Parts: sequence; structure tokens; C-alpha cells
Amino acid sequence: MKCEVDNRFVLKDTFEIYDDSINVANQVNSCQLVGRITSDFERSHEQRTMSFVTFRIAVPRNSGKEDIIPVICDVELILEYIDKSPIGRYVNVEGRFCSFLQINEDRTASSKKYLYVRELHITDDKDEFLYPIGTNVVVIEGELNYNSVYRNTPLGRKITELPIICRRPNGRPDHLTAIAWGINALDAADLVKGDRVKITGRLQSRIYNKDGEKTVYEISVKEFEVQTQSKDSLVL
Repeated sequence: MKCEVDNRFVLKDTFEIYDDSINVANQVNSCQLVGRITSDFERSHEQRTMSFVTFRIAVPRNSGKEDIIPVICDVELILEYIDKSPIGRYVNVEGRFCSFLQINEDRTASSKKYLYVRELHITDDKDEFLYPIGTNVVVIEGELNYNSVYRNTPLGRKITELPIICRRPNGRPDHLTAIAWGINALDAADLVKGDRVKITGRLQSRIYNKDGEKTVYEISVKEFEVQTQSKDSLVL
């Protein structure tokens, strides 16, 4: 499908151009996903001389469920695919997990989250990738915007929510949410606003019903490091 969809909203943000290769382990905010494309390219917005498109990627979990992650990228990265539907093709993307302020047609504002793509490769052969389908790695560093929130789920699982500000090279903040489970949840329960953390995990999509069905995008924590206000570094 040719990407000729009119803009439906404006994203108030600034994007940086990266020419260097991506090393997830050494970036302040980096993600790598390998999955299957589930939507056509849709025009997002324009900035200076750049045009951006959005689409969605399904990344399977070990449980058999899939995380459906929205991504946004420069149209130059997908020019060879722009005149045909990408649905069902496999993709390896590297980029940054971002929050954006969306200005809707009625002039109301809402926060949206996307993986902003720096590098991408699309193929019909999933065995072409070095990493297997289902690769889902995110590494972020930032500080807590509020105190952590600890609770137990209705099924008795321990969970701690971490609201994190991760700053881009230009200083702009991305407001992200990380979710720690089990022993990680207990370790993170006492974190407070201003504590700095480095988190390794995966991006997850979660659907819930509150005034209608909604989808949220979070970082499921695998491991993290904490640096307190005293600058003492602890590995939890």
C-alpha cells in the first residue's frame, strides 16, 4: 500500500539524526526488536525536510503471546517498501523508546509512546537475521519522576511501578514507565523521586479496560542498577 495517508495529528517533538551504528549495551536509551510487521505504513508528520511514518510490530514472547509495539521512522528508511504492503514481513529495528505529545484534531493533548527507529531491516525470510524472531531488548538510564509504587496484583504477584525520565542528547525528556516483578519489585519498592536507575528489560504492550479499552506500553524489568542521591552505586 502506498503511503499517502493524510496527517491525523501533530507530534510536538524534535528528532535527532544518527549516522553511527547502534550498540544497545552502550546507549542511554536503546531498543532492539525482531518481529513481524502487522500494519501498513501510515504517514505521521513532517519536520523540516524529513517525513515520518508509523507502523506496528508483533514481537512474540516465550509464552506464545505477542507484544504489539508501535514504531515511528524516517520515510527514507523504508523507501524501497513504500509502494507495497509490509504486512507479514519480518523486521529488525534498533532505536529509542520515546514519549511524544500528541495534539489531536480537537486540540486536546495526550501522551503517546513509540519506538523511534534509527536503523531497520525488512525481509521475507525470518532466518536472515542474526537474532531470532522474538528478540526484545531495551536498555535505559534515567531518574525517577515520582516515588516508586509497590502493590500486589489480584493474583498475589508483587509489582512495583517506576515512572522514569530518560533524557535525550538534546536534553528533551522521555517519560517512560518500567514495571518490576517479584524480587525486583521488592528491591525497587523504596526508590524515590530523583533516584537514578539503569534498567535492562523488554518492551511490552498491555490492554486494560477503563472508560473503554486502552493499550499501554511499558518496560518489563529484567535487571537494574540504582545510584542513590549519595552517589553510591548498588547492583540489585
